[in-house]
Amino acid sequence: MDLGPYLLRLAVVLPLLCVAIVALLWLARRHLGAGLAAAAAPPGAEARVAAWTLLAPGLRLATIDFADRRLLVGVSRAGLVVLAETGRPAAPEATASSAPAAPAATSAPGVFARLLAQRLGHG
Repeated sequence: MDLGPYLLRLAVVLPLLCVAIVALLWLARRHLGAGLAAAAAPPGAEARVAAWTLLAPGLRLATIDFADRRLLVGVSRAGLVVLAETGRPAAPEATASSAPAAPAATSAPGVFARLLAQRLGHG
């Protein structure tokens, strides 16, 4: 049994097949990736972690500003869970000149502490 022609054919076809797969993946990422990313987020939206607190090893509480919303998110090794959602607060520069200082109950830590207590059944 002569394996020479089979190995020669395999040596030519296998690299061509690998190059074709890599080229198709590159094209898909280039053409579809930009469209999917643009469709996922509203124009001008950016995600920013406003604050985070370590609750336990591997368990954090984060506030994330995204697209005129502020999200309270529980972060664990298993993933993310959105605990609460509110509107994004106004910029500090805009509120400093037009309104007096907000009481502690309406500050971001106070609001999220109240929401967390409600979510956990303590309030």
